[in-house]
Amino acid sequence: MRISLILVALMIILTGCFNDDSETTQKKEDNVNENEKTASSTWRKPPNNLNVRSGQKSFSSVRDDHCWGTDEDGDPCTINPRDPDEVAGGSKMLRVSSGDKIILTLNNQMGSLPNPDKIEATEFPPGDSEGRSVELMDDDFYQGTFHAPDGNGRYYYTVYMKWDSEDLIGEVYYDFSIHVN
Repeated sequence: MRISLILVALMIILTGCFNDDSETTQKKEDNVNENEKTASSTWRKPPNNLNVRSGQKSFSSVRDDHCWGTDEDGDPCTINPRDPDEVAGGSKMLRVSSGDKIILTLNNQMGSLPNPDKIEATEFPPGDSEGRSVELMDDDFYQGTFHAPDGNGRYYYTVYMKWDSEDLIGEVYYDFSIHVN
């Protein structure tokens, strides 16, 4: 009698395990299918930050705003930047000397995101709320470079990137600041 009870209990436990495995297998298959859908469709959002480097010093910018995809009418999304002082004012700044080379590198994990179709940088010198365009050197958008300005003080920068292709539509603004000695 005791052996029968043990066998029945063992069968119940094993049956429960087999049912859980099939449900787990189905859940795993569903997750794989969902991941395949995500990977084969557009990217959901841009990288969180843009790395800013000069010499051996580096830090991450602040992502201001982004939009990814199209609106309900099928038109590409659009955004407007905020004041870079508002976005990056309380964040870390890079201390540089005038003329130092500043290197911008998009934090693109595993190289899955294509180069943006457009990249622009705007510099906001001390006391200037309008800003002026900064010419980025190099052809590779992941390594845009420019030189620190001549005047002393804290400079804010807004970097705009846009993807506009059949596979990917999106915009992002990154903000950071440097202090020129």
